Amino acid sequence: MRCPFCEQRTGKPDHRGSLAVSARSGNYACFKCGTKGWEPKLAAKREKLRAEEVLLGVATPDDPPVLEPPEGFQAFAEDVAQEALVFRAGRAYLENRGVGSHQVRLAGLGAVPGGFWGRRVIAPVLWRGKWRGWVARDWTNKAEKRYLYPRGMRRGLLLYNREALEVETDVPCLVVEGVFDALRYLPDAVACLGKPGESHVEMLLEARRPIVVVLDGDAVDESWQLAARLRAEERATGWVRLPPESDPGDCPSGWLKMRAWECLTESL
Repeated sequence: MRCPFCEQRTGKPDHRGSLAVSARSGNYACFKCGTKGWEPKLAAKREKLRAEEVLLGVATPDDPPVLEPPEGFQAFAEDVAQEALVFRAGRAYLENRGVGSHQVRLAGLGAVPGGFWGRRVIAPVLWRGKWRGWVARDWTNKAEKRYLYPRGMRRGLLLYNREALEVETDVPCLVVEGVFDALRYLPDAVACLGKPGESHVEMLLEARRPIVVVLDGDAVDESWQLAARLRAEERATGWVRLPPESDPGDCPSGWLKMRAWECLTESL
């Protein structure tokens, strides 16, 4: 929620919702001005705002709308698609990004032969076994928009590979921004489909395993803030700071997995 203390302390009002409030304990902390404290009324106000968002249909991550796959979609793991020349460039693109056949099959990656969604790798975004949308990435690197999403997809209410959070294990789950950053680390990664929002925080709080935040290199503040919020709710959480202008897809996968384990140990 917006911090009521920022203007008094910094001279500038908070327009970004920098105040984190625990609905359970009433503890609060502002990641902008640094104010901390305990106030049960703030927790009640946060829950009221949350209820209003649910009624408006903007904050209910439990059941995002179901969407039909794009017409003509074929999974790369299917025999026909494996042999199709029209998909050769798409398969090569994934190979160059370090996405192997195991991840391709796990993610159900595919493409359509042509049309609006043609010449793009399509990554289904599933929840409870149903399509809730998809991310279509241009494999030619010539399109005006590298990423496309279907109309009606509620990205703010979706977490890619959310089922990974339900697995009870000590293996950390990486939290990244983009689907194509998560692919190399499947099944132990989720993606926020952009910068994480309040709905994503709620989903991550339900995780049955340790969480490691690994947002892009230009989102250092957002990474630290998200990790701090999860820790405030007593979630086992760490974060990895990436170099500027880099993302998890640029990192050696072995190095990032090792750093994930190390940062959890450091945060104890």
